[in-house]
Amino acid sequence: MHVGVYTSPGSLACHRTKKALDRYGVHYEVYDVTEDAAAARMVQSLGYSELPVVYVRDTLAEPEHWCGYRPEEINELVRFAADTALFAPLDKAHGSLSVAQ
Repeated sequence: MHVGVYTSPGSLACHRTKKALDRYGVHYEVYDVTEDAAAARMVQSLGYSELPVVYVRDTLAEPEHWCGYRPEEINELVRFAADTALFAPLDKAHGSLSVAQ
């Protein structure tokens, strides 16, 4: 499974999304659309005009993607992939899969 986060520097929504993914140990790649023309084209090809765009590609399913800081989508990603190598072990102090807003 591959998770890509298309971002721009200084975006609060991008920061919050990456922080939530980091909190749960989600491995992802960051693509800065201000420095990577191919990344900017990818965002446009998906029909988005705001960031971040999170793109999840799994070999067994159609790619999933969304834009903006979306805790409910992050929670779904965590639940879907909890049994895969996509994640590091969760910190027991967190106690749940809920993403704080």
